[in-house]
Amino acid sequence: MVVCRGDRRPYADLYAFNLQDIIPPFPVPLLSGDTEPVIDLQRLLNEVYDIYGYDLVVDYSQ
Repeated sequence: MVVCRGDRRPYADLYAFNLQDIIPPFPVPLLSGDTEPVIDLQRLLNEVYDIYGYDLVVDYSQ
């Protein structure tokens, strides 16, 4: 995943991971001077997966 701040273009931060790896938390660029919230996308996806019972719906043996 690449995160690029508008005031630092063309430079960007690369958050590399494989599909088997945990997705690293990353900051969301906002306006210059604003505090950047850190998004834990892996945690969010895990919670959605657990809440909606995707482990019961998806047949991972196929």
